[in-house]
Amino acid sequence: MASLKKTFSTRNMPPDVERFSRKGVEYARWKDREGKMQTGRVNAAGRLITESSTWYAKYRGADGVVRVEPTGCRDKTAAASRLAALVQEQEKIKGGIITEEEAVVSKSMGADLSATIADYIAHMKALGRSKAHIYSVNMYLTRGVKELGWKTIRSLSASGLSTWLDVQAITPKIKDKPESIMGAKTHNAILTAWGGFANWLKKRRRIMYNPFSDLSKRNESAHRKHVRRMLSDDELLRLFAAAEHRPLQDALKGNRGRREKMVKTEADLTDATKDRLGWLGRVRSMTYRTAASTGLRLGELRAIRLGDVMLDDELPHMLLRAGDEKNRKGSIIPVPGMLLPLLQNYTQERLRRLAGRRAALPGAFAMERLFPIPDKMCDVIADDYRAAGIEIVDASGRCVDFHVLRSVFATRLARANTPVHIAQKLMRHSDPKLTLNIYTHTRLEDMVGAVNGLPDFQPAVAKRPRVMNEVGSAAPTVAPTVAPDADFLGQREAIPVILELDTHCSTEECKECVLSADSAGFQNMAGKKDGVPGGTRTPNLLVRSQALYPIELQVHIMNCVGCAC
Repeated sequence: MASLKKTFSTRNMPPDVERFSRKGVEYARWKDREGKMQTGRVNAAGRLITESSTWYAKYRGADGVVRVEPTGCRDKTAAASRLAALVQEQEKIKGGIITEEEAVVSKSMGADLSATIADYIAHMKALGRSKAHIYSVNMYLTRGVKELGWKTIRSLSASGLSTWLDVQAITPKIKDKPESIMGAKTHNAILTAWGGFANWLKKRRRIMYNPFSDLSKRNESAHRKHVRRMLSDDELLRLFAAAEHRPLQDALKGNRGRREKMVKTEADLTDATKDRLGWLGRVRSMTYRTAASTGLRLGELRAIRLGDVMLDDELPHMLLRAGDEKNRKGSIIPVPGMLLPLLQNYTQERLRRLAGRRAALPGAFAMERLFPIPDKMCDVIADDYRAAGIEIVDASGRCVDFHVLRSVFATRLARANTPVHIAQKLMRHSDPKLTLNIYTHTRLEDMVGAVNGLPDFQPAVAKRPRVMNEVGSAAPTVAPTVAPDADFLGQREAIPVILELDTHCSTEECKECVLSADSAGFQNMAGKKDGVPGGTRTPNLLVRSQALYPIELQVHIMNCVGCAC
């Protein structure tokens, strides 16, 4: 039988307690923190017995095991309703109406959604996800909760999310800018965030299935707002030079001031300041060079330590730790030969500046960053592009940024005819399709070179006049068995060969055998009389081996060609 009960626990006596007996039972009286008088029984060991403030439900489950669960109700009537619901749930499990898992999930469906999202973010932090990824996921989830009005886990709805995304795709965020609608990349990022959150809930038996698994993503290639373009070798060299010299050149610019007397053609800088600015430019230039030569991302370049650089090994390389890589796997980054001497000189100078005038022990600066660049580089690299005379956005709307340097690395791999599976490893792509897409984009110059090799359009070649015989009719012609050598345009038509036939040949057999472009000639004759294979299906063949004809017909042909009758 199901029943309600309260649980009891023991604890130490509070201070200033007053003990007394009533009907042979010992009690204690004391004041709590709020100053209210409390009374409780005392056991034989002299400990205070306290009673729970809420009721507990005791019932037998579908598996026959007796269970005791808190109802969370202080009122006994409300606790009885909760007990009845628990008993009814077990009866449904016994009858096969619901499963045990569905019963467990139903208890979590009413949980607060915002608090559950906070638990999910804490779980991602425990797994070591990047700060940028955690920030974006939290932003997308909290935005959805706010704008969709979802309060509990039970509120999650695929139709609600899909409708909201459709509205965002056609509603500009800024009224005066129609292009400020939600792009395909943001659309897909929101779907990915909610899909990952739903999968996490499913693994913890808080929902039965992922309600967002059937929602379709948009084509990012067809709705890209920021389309990157490639950099030419000349633009790359200009960027490297501008990045190296710009810090010092900007500092040396004269300050005109607010008055005419404050005009300066060049700023006064100390040697130490010039040295510091020159080194700052060298750090930026080497950062760009390394990105274009290895394909490392900005965050990965920032995370590489001096101890991760192995330039003296037989195969020079850099170690990219799993926690610093985008896919969290860790990789070995080979250093190309063109970059090796520059990187060696840079690393030695970096160690010298860290040590100063002191003699540093080996490995003393192993945990120092190889490239001490700031966290925010968008404005810095944009100014470097402008200093190099490179447009940030060209006339067709294509842009350049730091990530373009990674695409430059892919372009160079494609031009070197690197196999796709090796390029995939060098680019550290999880899917070869990503590498193939980049190859398709970066090989545009090769495709242009191929179509530029096509010949120009030429006027039609005039047909040769047909040679007339003495009677006034066209002389019979046949194509030669071997075509002559073609010029660059190729042979467009058969070259007629004039057969010198006597016009006084009047036999019916000879007339039927004359070869011409308007009759089947010998082929018809062979097909009708001797059943030559293919004679009736393939008339007017330009080249026909005489070996296919019967011997008596071959003799007749030879006699007819040189007929003297």
